[in-house]
Amino acid sequence: RLPGTWKSRRWSQLGPASMTFAFHCYCTYESTVSSLFVRSRESGAFWTREDRLSFSRASGRVTTWPFGFEDDRLLLREHENETRVYEREGRADCTAASGSDPGG
Repeated sequence: RLPGTWKSRRWSQLGPASMTFAFHCYCTYESTVSSLFVRSRESGAFWTREDRLSFSRASGRVTTWPFGFEDDRLLLREHENETRVYEREGRADCTAASGSDPGG
């Protein structure tokens, strides 16, 4: 259920902002944070274990958040007592990817 593009819109201290994740079939991701004044992008690997979603970051650190689904929405607990709702923007078709070797 995770592969695809997910977006969360929110208010920040600097006004409206959005966070977009694109989860790809071979466990890689791209994220974009956009606000009125800043646009930040990052990419790396992701993996899930039970109800935890982990990301390798450009800094070398790993971020892990509890996650789940409600209907067709992704729920990420990004901070203690703060769960963000991500709406699906697009789906990734991993059926062709599952039968081939990602290394070529």
